[in-house]
Parts: sequence; structure tokens; C-alpha cells
Amino acid sequence: MLKLIRNGAFLLHGTLLVEETDKINMDEINGRLAKEGLKPMKDILSDKKRASEGTIASRILQAHNVDKTGKKTGIRFDALASHDITYVGIIETAIASGMKEFPVPYLLTNCHNSLCAVGGTINEDDHVYGLSAAKKFGGEFVPAHMSVIHSYVREMMTGCGRMILGSDSHTRYGALGTMGIGEGGPELVKQLLSHTYDFPHTEVIAIYLKGSPRPGVGPQDVALALIGAVFKNGFVKNKVLEFVGPGVSNLPVEFRNGIDVMTTETACLTSIWRTDKRVEKYYEIHGRPNDYRQLEPEEATWYDGAIIIDLDKIKPMIALPFHPSNVYSIDDLNENAMDILEKVEKEGSKQIGNPNLSLSLTDKIRNGRLCVNHGVIAGCAGGTPDNIVAAAQILRTDKANLGEFSLSVYPGSQPIKMDLTSNGSLLELMSAGATIRTAFCGPCFGACDTPANNGLSIRHATRNFPNREGSKPDGGQLASVALMDARSIAATAANGGILTSGEQYGEFLHEVEYSFRKEIYDKKVYRGFGKPQPEVKLVYGPNIRPWPKVYPLAQNLMLSIASVINDPVTTTDELIPSGETSSLRSNPLKLAEYTLSRKDPGYVGRAKEIQALENRRRHRANEGYGEIAFDLKALLTLTKTEEALKNTQIGSTVVAVKPGDGSAREQAASSQKVLGGLANIAEEYATKRYRSNLINWGMIPFIISSEDKSNLSVGDWLFIPGIRKAVEDGLESINATVIRGSSRTEITLRMPDLIKEDRDIILAGCLMNYYAQQNETQSEVKRKKVVTKYI
Repeated sequence: MLKLIRNGAFLLHGTLLVEETDKINMDEINGRLAKEGLKPMKDILSDKKRASEGTIASRILQAHNVDKTGKKTGIRFDALASHDITYVGIIETAIASGMKEFPVPYLLTNCHNSLCAVGGTINEDDHVYGLSAAKKFGGEFVPAHMSVIHSYVREMMTGCGRMILGSDSHTRYGALGTMGIGEGGPELVKQLLSHTYDFPHTEVIAIYLKGSPRPGVGPQDVALALIGAVFKNGFVKNKVLEFVGPGVSNLPVEFRNGIDVMTTETACLTSIWRTDKRVEKYYEIHGRPNDYRQLEPEEATWYDGAIIIDLDKIKPMIALPFHPSNVYSIDDLNENAMDILEKVEKEGSKQIGNPNLSLSLTDKIRNGRLCVNHGVIAGCAGGTPDNIVAAAQILRTDKANLGEFSLSVYPGSQPIKMDLTSNGSLLELMSAGATIRTAFCGPCFGACDTPANNGLSIRHATRNFPNREGSKPDGGQLASVALMDARSIAATAANGGILTSGEQYGEFLHEVEYSFRKEIYDKKVYRGFGKPQPEVKLVYGPNIRPWPKVYPLAQNLMLSIASVINDPVTTTDELIPSGETSSLRSNPLKLAEYTLSRKDPGYVGRAKEIQALENRRRHRANEGYGEIAFDLKALLTLTKTEEALKNTQIGSTVVAVKPGDGSAREQAASSQKVLGGLANIAEEYATKRYRSNLINWGMIPFIISSEDKSNLSVGDWLFIPGIRKAVEDGLESINATVIRGSSRTEITLRMPDLIKEDRDIILAGCLMNYYAQQNETQSEVKRKKVVTKYI
């Protein structure tokens, strides 16, 4: 089904994949090419560097790379995109950093807080702010319920060879020839200030598709199979996935989009696909034929690794709680339900880490089969026209009998909903008992369609992390989500909730022509790029609050460990919960109250105690310290003098194994910073975007050995003398002293791969401070020039 090639591979004529071996026999290769009717190749395969430049990804990246030093890749994007739980913070940060207008098209969508009935007017207040910002700075504003962010970008903003940066982790448009990257808000701030998105050279992995999917197999099945094969082993982490091979042309474009958007869950950096006539037709349907061009790898292209996917052998899949990589085939689960579900229950209950809650799945077995009563097809992954049409075709059959099964369907945009209304698909779904909802991302992050306590919901959505469906563990609630393709969800619904493979209904499925209805966007979307109106005043609702003051990095650090997380992976949902708290993201102080609330409810209280201690130290630095809440004598012993103590900043830190999987939301880091967090300490970081968020909020992303980590506990103090100088000097490691009562232990903390700008941001305390310092320096230089000229 899937084969991983770790040593690299050549792709010849876009068709023949040659695995790297000790010796490549050109005669044998040319013989294979001749059988395929392809021209022979010269012996150029030994020049891997030249061949690696022939990837589609390499050519697009170099076209956008403005760094000429060769030491890094510095990207300027063609466009930016954000939704309503991120754009307020991004724009406010950019304003504080000196932005006057949007230098590139910047899309503001309203698909996350449009149905959350939390906090009275605060959601619509953010939307009013967004429209005023689009007018003032020259942006594009899509009103609530019009489209989810990624559906709109696909429909209206992609173009072959382009790059788009979004403040949402599922920013993926590779199937349309556009490299999309999802990052935290500060990276968009950099683009708004005409700076670059920086990263070192990254490897490109070929995803070689061959064959065709079997009837009843959908894009989510292919995506889950891929995620299951590569997430846990980190095979594609922070790398680029390039989809090639003859199987690409056997997939409809929306099928490709459905696979592509889920590549985020592999932990890759971004993705790109070769394009063909089907993609050209997609652009024609959407009224943008000039945005198409054919993208193909060169005749002889080298990839740093490869994954061969035989589409003929992909079966309908299910990702059980609590991760998209927890993958089984539906057939295997039906044959071994008790064994598999008992294993998942045990692992899931351990992951929850709450003695009062346990995952319960085996109680849902009926006659040897898993039985569920709740399903959702939604968002950028599930809400495409192909998926919804397929669900309708299954549910209109005589076999369909939903019974108590609840099915909610969320088309990805109003144009999609209009076409599905026109072709009768929505009528068929409603006639079968499904309910049709608005274009909203809520089911993907726990803002609506929450199942009952102890319930299991099957969803064609993006994630199934703990509590991602909206349950509240502090209220004694626990529900869960299993990810499936829309075809198998519809098959399960048709079978009264008994888990059923979409293949059983494959004979009823066929493609339906799609018509794009652009007129709704023409009537409702504000398009202001290139037409800023500086005189427009921003409209601030009472919940929109500025960031609190952030101080530069001190000479020394004294960190108290406020939380230790021993899970193999920690998601951003566990660091800052999704769901109803998203409505508070325009208010940093209120949002911070929920930091780690589902994982470690005591964290906020501990962090605040440490923050209060730092506030007292800062305010009383000139008055003597008196009694302080920890062993001051021990600290004075370490710092030698009270004068040195004045230069020792006190803060908190979170210790984890591998934090930051999942969402791009910067608040996973900024909420810790608001509470006085100054660092994270981890064995590794799950994603580049979470590590970037830490850096941009002035938090040092320390790396620690697993042995040293195992000896750290909540309440321990870490004294790190000379940290500022170490960061300034570019050191990649520093010694620290662990203080526990009267004991002292020396450990080493590493801080590798920090480029100069990363270090400067950390020294300044955060990105806002860094740009404010730059602006002050530039103003001073201008002032001196004026004075000199006058003199």
C-alpha cells in the first residue's frame, strides 16, 4: 500500500522512480524507459545537486527566495490569509511594529467565531474590527458564513507557482500548484512589514502515486494512510512533500485537495503537486484561466526520499482517538473490534492523564461491530463538493436508514452550497435525515456539534485530538472523535450507525459536474488591496485588548518549572484549548486564564505566583528584597550579590517531551508569555511553527536530553547565569543549575539553529519589541541626518 524510500530516489520523465542504491545501472534504467516508450537518459544521475534543483518545490522556493547569502531561505509570499481568531492580534502587532498598509493581498475570513455564542458581542466585534482594518490598510474581507478560509483561498487566490502564508496550520494548496504554509501570527506580521519567512534548506520528499482509488475510497482514506505511515517516525517532519507519478492524473482535483489539506498532520512544512489538464479545468471553472500553468519536475530529478502510494490498494480507513496517525483500516477494525478498541482505550486514558476520566469505546460494540450515532462532514477537508455529492449518492439509496444517527454537513463555502442545492445533493441529504449547516470551521476545533458525554463522533474533518470535539474535562466530560472519509461516514449513517466501509456503496458513486457561483462573492466580499483608506478609524470592541508590556531578556534567568508533561506528543489544543475559548483571543489576559487548563489545571495558578514574584523583584529592585516566596538565600548564593539579583529575571517554564503538534495558533506560546513564561524545555519540538511562535514571543526553545528531563519536577528552579550574553554570542548550549531545596544539580540546555534574527527577537523580549527597537534606531538615524544637514 505504502513504501518508504529513505535513501533518496531519482524520478525520470516524471514516471519512472529509481531508488538510490550503491550503483545505478544506466543500461538497465534505459531498458526500463524504452519499455515505457520514453527516451533514454545520459549518465547525469550522479549529479544529485543539479537534479535536486529540478523539483517543482525547489523552483518555486527559489523564485520567492530573496536571501542571496545562500545560508538560508528567505521567502516573501504572494499573499496572506487569516481567520477571525488570529487576525486581530496579527494586525495589532503589525500596527505596533510600524505597519501603515498591507503590502500584499491579505485575506481576512470569518469562519471560526461566527457561531460561538460566547461572550455576547465579542465575536461580531472582531468581525467589525476586521472590516475596518481591511478598509484602512487595503485588505480583503469575507463576511461570516460565506466560506471557510481554505475554501475561499482555493477558489479565489491560488495560482500555479504562487506561495501563500496563512495563520492556520492547514494552509495547504499544493494540489492547485500553490505552496501554502501555515504559521503563527508573528510570521505574518513579518510579511506585513516586508520582512522574510526564514528557514534552512529543507529536503523534498516525492509522494509517488500510482494506480487509481477503488470505488468508495475517498481522499481522507489516502491521507490517513499517509499520516499513519510517517507521523510517528518523523519521516517528513519539516520537509516538503511533492506529489508526482502517473496516479496524480487519476484523481479529481477536489480529491487531491482533500489529501493535500491533511498533509499538515504528517508534520511536513508544505506540499506541492504536479499540475495537469484537470487543474487547468479547475481554474477555468473558477473564472481564473490565467492562473494556471503546468508544473512538472524536470526530466531527471533527485528527491531526498520518497513514498510510493499504490492507490489501488488503499482501503477505507479510520483514525481512532486521539490522533490522525492512530490509523486502522475499517475492515481490520470490524474484524478485531474488541482487541483494537481495548488497546485504544488504554492508550487514550493514559494520554488524558485525568484519574477521573477514562476513554470508553468497547461499550459501543454491538454484535462484534463498532456502533456510533453521530457524524459530521465539514470544513476544508470534508466540505468539498465531491465529498458531499458522494455522501448524497450513498444516502439516497434504498439501503439508507439513518435511524438515530445524527449527521451534520457543512459545505465549505456559499458557492459550493449553492451548486449542491442546484444539483439536488442537499435535498437528497436532507430527505435522508441529515442537517445542512453554514460554512464554519467549528466541528474541527470544538465550537459546535459536540457529542454527548462518552459519545464518539465520526468526522471527515482535520483533527481528533483530546477534547477537540468540545467536551470539558474539568466538568467531568469526555467525548471523542474518529476521523473517516465522507463516503464511509455516509455508509455508516446509511447502515444505522454500524461502522461500514464506503466500498460497500462504491457502485452508487459517480462524478458530477461542478459549477462555480462567483456572484455571491462579488456582492458580499470587500476587496481593497491596493486601495488603503488611512482616514478610516479602526473599530475596537470592549474585548479587544492590547498585549501587555514585555521586557527584554535579562543577563540571568531564574526559571521555575510550572508544568511537566510526559506525553510523547503535546498538542497546541492541550497548551491552549480550542472551542469556546477562541472567542477570547482578542483579549490576551482573559485567554491566558485557560492555558494548559485541560492538561494541567494547576499551571495558571503556579505561573501567576511566579509572575507575582518577578513583579515584586522588578518593583523592589532598588529597595532591597525582603522576604520572597522561594529560597532567596539560595538565589543570592548563586548570583553572589544583590546587584546581580537585579539582573536576574524570574519566570516560569513548561517542560515537555515534544510540544507543539497541531494548530499554528500563536496563543499556545503567547498565553504562556502573558503569564510570565520565558522558555520551553523539550526533547524536541513537534513543528517548526510552534518553535517559531516561542521565538517570536521571546521564549527560548531549549532542548534537553531525555535523561536530564526525567529528573525535572514541578516546583524545581533552574538558574541560568549569563543567558543574555550566550544568546548574543550565538552559543548553542549553556549550563544551568537545578535547585530543589538544598540540592544543586548541573545540567546542559541546548538552543541550536537560532539564526541572528531569532536571537535578536529573544534578546528584545518579543517580535513587537524587536521591531520597535528597529524603528527607534531608524528614527534616530534620520534625526541625526537632519541635524547634520541643518548644522
